[in-house]
Parts: sequence; C-alpha cells; structure tokens
Amino acid sequence: MQGWFSLVRFIETELQPYIDAKYRTTSTKTLISQSLRGLLATEILFKKPDLFDNYIITSPSLWWDDESLLKYTPALYTSKKYVFIAVGK
Repeated sequence: MQGWFSLVRFIETELQPYIDAKYRTTSTKTLISQSLRGLLATEILFKKPDLFDNYIITSPSLWWDDESLLKYTPALYTSKKYVFIAVGK
C-alpha cells in the first residue's frame, strides 16, 4: 500500500521533526485518531509501532479492505507502549 507508506514516512521524517523544532516537546509521542484515521493509527501500531509511544484510537474502521488489517500479524514492540482502543456501538 504505497499511499500508507508515503504518509507514514512524511510523519516520521518531516512532520515530527518540524513539530520538535517549532515547539517545546518531550521525547514522548502520542497519536490520537478516530474512524478512518483510526485505521491508519492501528496500521502504524501494527507495522511501525515505535513511531509513537502512546496510541489513543477510537472507532477504527477495521472493516476497510475486507478487514485485511485484522489478519495481519503485528510487529514486535521494542519499547513499552500504552494503547487505548475504544469502539462504539
């Protein structure tokens, strides 16, 4: 999925360094997202988990692409993660 890779690379190589340079930040990085963006956050958590330390994901659209993400084996974490996932009715 080329679009996914390009967006994640942008977050990692351009957006996070820009935010760190422009604002007073700590080394702890948190991703908060919902719905289709929640799907992206879940995909980042599964495929590139060390990009963020904390994940708050609400109502991720896991139905997307015939629920293919649910069949994926997540990458192993190399550091401690805090993950909160909420799904509504």
